[in-house]
Amino acid sequence: MKFRLIMMLAVSLIMASCGGEKQPKALDITGQWELTDIIETKSAQIGSETIEVYIDFKEDNTFALWQKLGEGRHRKYEGTWTLTESVLTGKYSDGKAWGASYEVSREEGTLTMSEQKAGIQTYIYNSCTIPSSLK
Repeated sequence: MKFRLIMMLAVSLIMASCGGEKQPKALDITGQWELTDIIETKSAQIGSETIEVYIDFKEDNTFALWQKLGEGRHRKYEGTWTLTESVLTGKYSDGKAWGASYEVSREEGTLTMSEQKAGIQTYIYNSCTIPSSLK
């Protein structure tokens, strides 16, 4: 009986000490984001037009994206997204894959998405509330 009690105590101490190791927190990109900056690391030009982008990454791994170029109107795109470690990929609702996959990071209200193709572009998004006029 004493032996069993000592073994149970030893096992509980071992389990308690293992609980101190924390697993890295999974990256969470869910939320509403507004594009605020594009860092071009390779020569690429879209012209002199202003680009406006809002994206809503939902918990069910779907997204809605609104994009406007210049004085045009917002176009809405929808689909699904997948985040594996820090690599983001997606498909539009018509089944076509995104043109690139992205290495993502998140810090205090900022989401950074860098195209995985070497030296293309990095997109900086800030947390926002998507305008109700777009929904």
